[in-house]
Amino acid sequence: MDLKNKEIEEIIVRYLDGSIDSLEEKTLRAWIKDSEGNKKQFLQKYKLWNLSKLPYCDYNDENAYGTVIHKIYANKIRKRNISKKVMYVTSSVAAILILFFCIYTLIPKNRNEAEDIQSYVDNSQKPDMKGKEALLILSDDKKVSLNKDDSSIEYASNSIAINKDDSISKEGSSAFNQLVIPYGKRSSITFSDGTRAYVNAGTRLVYPVEFKQDIREIYVDGEIYIDVTPDKTRPFVVKTKDMDVAVLGTSFNVNAYENNKRKYVVLKTGAVKINKKQGKESILSPNQICEFDGSEDLLIKNVNANDYILWIHGMYKYNGEKLKNILYDLTKYYGIEIMCDQSIANMTYSGKLDLENELPVILKNITKMLSLTYIKENDKYIIKSYK
Repeated sequence: MDLKNKEIEEIIVRYLDGSIDSLEEKTLRAWIKDSEGNKKQFLQKYKLWNLSKLPYCDYNDENAYGTVIHKIYANKIRKRNISKKVMYVTSSVAAILILFFCIYTLIPKNRNEAEDIQSYVDNSQKPDMKGKEALLILSDDKKVSLNKDDSSIEYASNSIAINKDDSISKEGSSAFNQLVIPYGKRSSITFSDGTRAYVNAGTRLVYPVEFKQDIREIYVDGEIYIDVTPDKTRPFVVKTKDMDVAVLGTSFNVNAYENNKRKYVVLKTGAVKINKKQGKESILSPNQICEFDGSEDLLIKNVNANDYILWIHGMYKYNGEKLKNILYDLTKYYGIEIMCDQSIANMTYSGKLDLENELPVILKNITKMLSLTYIKENDKYIIKSYK
């Protein structure tokens, strides 16, 4: 990133005095991550700065001088005509300010100082949903394989229970954890506040180890059914790429796969407010669905909410659903690619599918109902019309 030192210095000053805007903050974060050299420079100066803060560093002339110069810098930075001597001093102070920013952004002292969840998601590597194992990611160097098709996780005060059999310590965990459920797997998780979520196949769930004092936020790329523990002092917000769903205590289903245009929220109990990132807002009542397919409009209609959460019990139920959407669901659930000819993609199907059955049994039931056929080619299935 081609930025002059003076530009960075001024942005950092605005960051520290609270006047920085969101665009400048993103620019600064990107600059820090632009090269390993920048990062090393930060870490080297951080060590020097940290040494100056050790207990044995009592008052001396240099410390006092640095404090005075800091005030001079704050007053002089916006002036054009600065002597060479002051420019030298301001550069030194700017380095200290950069170090302060580095510590704030790159070396958090504890979980409460971490960046917000959206920034964490934006700056994290997206996991591979076609992997073979469901993973609980506690930090960059601490990942736990869940080893079951239907796993469970429960957060306690000091530990995390895995599949009810094993327990691991929270120690060494980063501020945010990730639950990665690839195609063909499912999971359930109980958060630190008692809220429980069922996590469908092909889903990435990001959440804090401990929720904040004023709000509870999680991020979903995929599908979850969630039963939120009531807490009037801390709203619960499910964030996705295109919308935020805010509640106080309720149960609802969110389907928001980033690689699929069709997204929806179905409310079972309570009430939720949906804020679409483009500014649209809707409030749902029980047994209502809010859906959109990439357009600006939000479509709300009455449904039987139980039909949309049967997947947590190993069932899918459809009422006039397009074939292409059904095959998308089955591809995720079984972890096997299923395709159909474009000419039959919008055919509709109604019925209940028992997901305890093998995939060929499911496909046989669907194709028989729609007067279609299917074949298997290599590792995928193709639905076709009779010729």
